[in-house]
Amino acid sequence: MARKLFALTFLGLLLLLLLTACSGDFQDNPLGYNFVGSTFDPNQHQTITIPPSNAQPIAHLRDYGMGLPPEAFVAQYGQPLPPSQPPTQLWFKATLDTFPGGSIMIVGFDRSSKDNAPRANEISYVAGDMHPTTITQAETIAESFLPDDTQGPAVINHYDPNANTCQSETYTSVTLASLFPPQDFLDASGKAAKPGTITLSLFPHYARGTDSQTGKPMEYNGGGTNQPDDPNQVSSFLLTLGTKPYC
Repeated sequence: MARKLFALTFLGLLLLLLLTACSGDFQDNPLGYNFVGSTFDPNQHQTITIPPSNAQPIAHLRDYGMGLPPEAFVAQYGQPLPPSQPPTQLWFKATLDTFPGGSIMIVGFDRSSKDNAPRANEISYVAGDMHPTTITQAETIAESFLPDDTQGPAVINHYDPNANTCQSETYTSVTLASLFPPQDFLDASGKAAKPGTITLSLFPHYARGTDSQTGKPMEYNGGGTNQPDDPNQVSSFLLTLGTKPYC
């Protein structure tokens, strides 16, 4: 009886794993629309203190973007939003209007190996409901955050809804290779990638609405039955160091 019960339990778990694997869902941006919708409170107001980073000026970097310190983003986008967790993560309004209508940008920081200052090593850009963004537009925005010595892109994966694969591309920058420690550049298996590599993951756009239980904005991208509503539109993109695509 015990062996029979174990066999049935094992088969049940195996079936559950198979159903999960075949659910037909794209992987979601961990810092994407649903994360922002469940975290951001437009009525919350809080002053986020940004101490001087004492970052050195670095050739080839943009005025704001990958490799830049927090104050560069504050100068461009204004006061960080309350969900920010300095010094490792800052949230900004990327458009004048407020989420969910307006777009949100979440910037992650790590200590630079060059001057020990916090510098941006990850950027998630979430397109608001009033700002439809195509793949081409998202690529243009993402590239505006990269140093001017950046080479690429080279396509890692082409968008393929039948294989639940998002568009992902990789770039290379000698400047970023000099700014961050080698362990910040990882490949898809978690092993060391070439220093200076950057991956752009472009997440597909699903129908959006309001969660009936929480009343918060959400994107209907779960359950294996929903498909992206526009193959030319992205919900968000994620810029990260290394060669690991996130979708």
